[in-house]
Amino acid sequence: PTRRSSDLLVLEACRGKDVLLEDLPNLVANEMFSSHAHSTVGIAEQILDLAHISESLICVTGILTADGRKYDESTMKYLKELAAIERTLALLADRVIEVVCGQGSELKRSFRVDEDMKEHKREEETKQEPEEVTGHEKKREKEHKMIFVTGPMFSGKREYIKSALNLSDEEFAERAVWN
Repeated sequence: PTRRSSDLLVLEACRGKDVLLEDLPNLVANEMFSSHAHSTVGIAEQILDLAHISESLICVTGILTADGRKYDESTMKYLKELAAIERTLALLADRVIEVVCGQGSELKRSFRVDEDMKEHKREEETKQEPEEVTGHEKKREKEHKMIFVTGPMFSGKREYIKSALNLSDEEFAERAVWN
């Protein structure tokens, strides 16, 4: 699908920044049910583009299908679209964290994140300054990270993220992509 100029402005404003996209269910609903509804086909691709141009991206979703209820046709279509987008993003994310009752459980951590953690631990253990970054390490340093946070509605995801990143309410609001 073609991008709206507002989409491009949001992408450009996020270039090189740490970005919080909250919340995915609302974004998908806006795309499907607004008066100027658009196709949801490209939402996952656009979020991946956002992850690529940002320094890091935290994408927050909510588990909306856990109630097991059967809804009307348009709501079921929405839930299926949302689930497909969530599966794509979780598959491609560097980390997937589920938050329940304010407690985070890591469901996935990529090899790259593990290697970064091991390198940091080695530096701490040897108490040496990191060597100058060259070649392969430079490439790894510039890779972007995406963290996908999921959990039931009102499960404390926002508070968990603020605590994990040590963000004030103001800092949290600054990083969020609201539109």
